[in-house]
Amino acid sequence: MENGGEMYQNIQWQIYVIVMVLFFGGCEPAKKDILTWTAINVSPNIQQGDAHLISKNGKYFLIDAGHISYAREVLLPFLKKKGVSELEAVLITHPHNDHYGGVKALVENH
Repeated sequence: MENGGEMYQNIQWQIYVIVMVLFFGGCEPAKKDILTWTAINVSPNIQQGDAHLISKNGKYFLIDAGHISYAREVLLPFLKKKGVSELEAVLITHPHNDHYGGVKALVENH
């Protein structure tokens, strides 16, 4: 029998797979289209927090958004520099402030 932590990790990966299938299932394959996965260092001072931007065919998907203060300082300027004006979806992997806090900054700046 699995313990709670192992079961949580299994559910997390199942969610990732489902989201990826739903998000990229509608993207038509073409040689010029490239899937890009960018890990964004949203908390350079404390080395904690997460944000990952996945893009393909002009669609953007964000996994986690870092802490709110770092999202304002790092994530929002990064997205603006990349020309990201709309996200298809945001997935928060778990309820820690350094993963979900930045969503507030995203909403405030929409």
